[in-house]
Amino acid sequence: MNYKLADFISNYLNEQKLLTEKYTRLFNQIKLGDSSFNKSSGPQLNLKKRSHNQDYLYNSNKEKTNCQYCGKQYTSKMPLRNHIKKYHIQENYTSKNELSTKQSTPYDDYDERKQDYSRREDSYNEADEELRQKLLKNVQAIEKRENGNQSMVEKQDQEFFINGLDSDQSSEVE
Repeated sequence: MNYKLADFISNYLNEQKLLTEKYTRLFNQIKLGDSSFNKSSGPQLNLKKRSHNQDYLYNSNKEKTNCQYCGKQYTSKMPLRNHIKKYHIQENYTSKNELSTKQSTPYDDYDERKQDYSRREDSYNEADEELRQKLLKNVQAIEKRENGNQSMVEKQDQEFFINGLDSDQSSEVE
C-alpha cells in the first residue's frame, strides 16, 4: 500500500514538473513574441493575439458613461444611477458641466463678502463685550465676598450673577 502511494505521488510530482517546465517555456516564448517564432508555427502566438483581441472586444463593446458630478466612468447605466443616488443626491453638488460653463471671476461678489465679514466681526465684538461685562460683575462679586463686608442681599445678587454666567456659557457651547 505504501509503495503504491509513493509511486502515485512521485508520478504526480514528475507530471507537475514537466507541465511547469512546458508552461514556463511557452510563457517565455510568448513574452519574446515574434523574435523566436515565424508566422507558420503559431499556436502559441495565436493564443497571445486571441487573448488580447478578446479583451479589446469585451471592453470596446460596452458604452462608457461618465458621472456628471465627479467624472467617474461606468460601463452601464445602472451602476451609474446607484453611484449618483449614493454619493451625489444627498449632497448639493453642481455638475462638472455647470462648473465648466460658469464664467466667474474671483472678485464678482467681493462687496457682498466684505459686508458679511464686517457683520460677523461686529457680532463677535458685541458678544465679547457682553461676556466681559458679566465677567467683570462676577469678579467684583467675588472680591466683595472675600472682603467680608457684604450684606445678605448682596450675596444673593452675586450668586445670581455667577449662576447667570454659567447658564449663558452652557447655552453658547451647545
